[in-house]
Amino acid sequence: MLAVIATAVLAATAAGVLRLLGATEHNLVAGAAGVVFASLIWLPVTRRWSARAHVCWASTVFLFVVYLVYAIEWTFNSNLGPVSTVGGVLLWLLEILAAVLSCAYLWELCDALGTEHWRRRITRTTRLSVPDSELPMVSLHVPAHNEPPDMVIETLRSLLRLDYPRFEVIVIDDNTDDEDLWRPVEAWCERHRVKFAGPAQGITSAPASPSSSPSTSPSTTTSPSASPSATLTPTSSPTSSPSASPTPSGSPSPATSPSY
Repeated sequence: MLAVIATAVLAATAAGVLRLLGATEHNLVAGAAGVVFASLIWLPVTRRWSARAHVCWASTVFLFVVYLVYAIEWTFNSNLGPVSTVGGVLLWLLEILAAVLSCAYLWELCDALGTEHWRRRITRTTRLSVPDSELPMVSLHVPAHNEPPDMVIETLRSLLRLDYPRFEVIVIDDNTDDEDLWRPVEAWCERHRVKFAGPAQGITSAPASPSSSPSTSPSTTTSPSASPSATLTPTSSPTSSPSASPTPSGSPSPATSPSY
């Protein structure tokens, strides 16, 4: 009913605009009738939509059709010549493609935002062919960063109201700066059995294996190609291995050499 009233208002508005533009009486009536026809023909398809979504879709499609008809008529009646006419037709075909893509996107918007009554194929009373324990597990991840805790908690409440038997909810806090923002969410998750992954858990790195670190491998403490005289002295490295060979007796170590 609201869609019909909105159609009548839209047709009256279109007639008023055409009259202000100086259109003939024939064009005025044709324009208003076209708006009404375009709206009524889509009513069976958009019966689940709101009046705004229905009028938006019907009027947009009507304007696309009117423009395309005007464009192709002008192309053939302007005496552009064979080459220009062929070019104009090619451009007109591309405009049809653009109109189809635009209408497809508009349909998704109107269907998502304007649907008032959603049809569910599976309800709480639907008998499934398999038991609940054999249904696939679904993991729902809720990322957040510096979000208001009330908004995040309200989102989690909505997810927990799902009637699917096997699912989990995981909140992933991406390093929120203020602890007062993620602490209430963490506390709420603990009370409602929702998994929380955030700054409190931290990220720990796995310890390095002995084979991946040259400094910890015993086989790398000495170099087979090194000269015997190029050994470490006790004063050059406090952490040198006790098994390092001492300085040859011919040259005193710097730590014991007398001052001259």
